[in-house]
Amino acid sequence: MNFYYKKTQDQPVIYNGQQLPVENSGKLAPFLPDPTNNPSAVTINGVTLPSDVAIYVDAEKNIAESKILDGVSVFEHVSRKPYAVEFEFVLRTKNEPNTKTNKSPEYAFPQAAIQNLWDKVFIPNSILTVVNTYLNGLGVSEIIISSITPTTVRGSKNLPVRIKGFENQKGQSIII
Repeated sequence: MNFYYKKTQDQPVIYNGQQLPVENSGKLAPFLPDPTNNPSAVTINGVTLPSDVAIYVDAEKNIAESKILDGVSVFEHVSRKPYAVEFEFVLRTKNEPNTKTNKSPEYAFPQAAIQNLWDKVFIPNSILTVVNTYLNGLGVSEIIISSITPTTVRGSKNLPVRIKGFENQKGQSIII
């Protein structure tokens, strides 16, 4: 028995009121990052940190507690302290590839990157804006930097950096 298969054209797909393009390339389209849920993208005062950033949030509460005569605890006041926020990442700078020798690009010490970070993030003695989907979702949009720790590593041109600061609670903290 011989079967005859007729090759048919795929019908166009209508999605959300629009016709999707028909592609016969067989290649998968890359997934685009979701800008509303991208915790790796951190910008502090206009300086974008590398995407390997680790963010630590330390949340703590103030609790005023008293013990009355028979030993029972009375909680008089409960409020939260400003979050302590810490960023940990590695600065790297690539040299341009050498076209004469076709060598892959090599890394150089990121002096310009640390200088930019130092001047725009650590030196200002003021409240800095932070843009990050994770922190902004927790209500943190402004921070006050308390310390920065760049650390050179022997034999490496990478520069690990740790930035510590506190959340600015709008309307609840006073900056003089």
